[in-house]
Amino acid sequence: MVASAGAGSFYSIEQHLRASYTRGPIAEQLTGSRDTSDGFIPDRNYSSNALASETWLTLKPGTTDILLAASDRPYGANLFYGPYDSQERTKGWFASIQQQLGQRTAASFGYRRHSDLFVLFADQPQIYENNHITTSYEAALRRADTLSPNTTLSYGLEANGDSIHSNSLGQHARNQGAGYANLNLRAPSNRYLARFSLSIGARDEVLSSNGNVFSPSIAAAYTLTHTTRLRTSGGHGFRLPTYVDLYYADPTTIGNPNLKPESSWSYEAGIDWTPNNGRLTLTTTAFRLQQKDTIDYSKLALATPTLTFAEPYQAVNIQNLNITGAETTLRLRLTTTQNLQFSYTAAHAASPPANLISEYAYNYAAQNAIFAWNGTLPGILPSAIGHQINARTQINIVQRTQHTAYPLWDVALSRNTGHIRPYLRLLNLSNTGYQEIPQVPLQGRTILAGTEFNWTTSRH
Repeated sequence: MVASAGAGSFYSIEQHLRASYTRGPIAEQLTGSRDTSDGFIPDRNYSSNALASETWLTLKPGTTDILLAASDRPYGANLFYGPYDSQERTKGWFASIQQQLGQRTAASFGYRRHSDLFVLFADQPQIYENNHITTSYEAALRRADTLSPNTTLSYGLEANGDSIHSNSLGQHARNQGAGYANLNLRAPSNRYLARFSLSIGARDEVLSSNGNVFSPSIAAAYTLTHTTRLRTSGGHGFRLPTYVDLYYADPTTIGNPNLKPESSWSYEAGIDWTPNNGRLTLTTTAFRLQQKDTIDYSKLALATPTLTFAEPYQAVNIQNLNITGAETTLRLRLTTTQNLQFSYTAAHAASPPANLISEYAYNYAAQNAIFAWNGTLPGILPSAIGHQINARTQINIVQRTQHTAYPLWDVALSRNTGHIRPYLRLLNLSNTGYQEIPQVPLQGRTILAGTEFNWTTSRH
């Protein structure tokens, strides 16, 4: 069993628990968490509570996996939906079962219920209130067959559906089903062909209100030398608008019942290089995303010198949004206990259409650099103590479109042995003021300290 408790800035308190048990064919894991804070600005307090139980029964014809989970999360939503002291509370529970039917087949079913109570003005709830209850289910039957030593075929059927009952969005429901197949090929033993692998997939989704969507995919890799690997992939994807996208309305946001599903084609190609000693890994990837009917919240034809944030955003389809970019990651093992990582991503899209003020789609990270180190602390502290302390530091520099770059610096320290393991986390040490969503400020410098109590025993 592992339990931890800590506290820190803004009257934050965190409490976590994980307990597991195994006896014969039965295994059980229970997890629970409670995180609370008064908030770094007024009406940004929160309380996040979650509990989950997962049970495995290893019996004929195969393992049964039963998952039960519940959550309750009230929080202050100040500025989330406009310049209002809003409050929101979400509750949910989830149950699922997966049954192995022999070595190659599995069946699963899951059900989820979620409620969302939103008050626009915390001190005057009678002015505007939303109360939604959504339910959803998902079922699947999957199988994998080995057709030859170098060929595997995975295929299956899926069905899912969701519904909403809301005082403001109304009552709606939809269902969809899908069939898919994926063929993995590895060339037969040959000096050159054995270096090649290929995966070809296809998925057909049948929608209750929008026909069907066919999504193919392909991925290939080739080991050029014993240190260099080439890879490429491409595929189609789509996303249905949510009920909020379609029917929601408040003083700052308006849904759109005429929204079309969002679809995309994505492509990438890359190279992985690992020298003989294995201490260094360099990965580079170029990518392109071509979206059609992108779902965004925008102010269309409202761009005037007197435009204010209080004027509403409306859900719209953006006809074409193409993003091209590249990312590279360098990992270096300095010693047996210390690792260094540097990664950089750059992305670019054309300017938004005329008379469109985008809330999400064009508010992406044009550049993102991460420098991270993790390891133990011998040399800094006496060896006997230093090897007991895990340390990690990360500096993340982000530059969003039409904004200047900002840094985020995190540090974490924790003891890695013994029954009592103190920890310390320092988040946003630079105390950077930043916004990932326009007009929604995020938390500044935060310090959290606590202790983990570990009663885990090894079984051989």
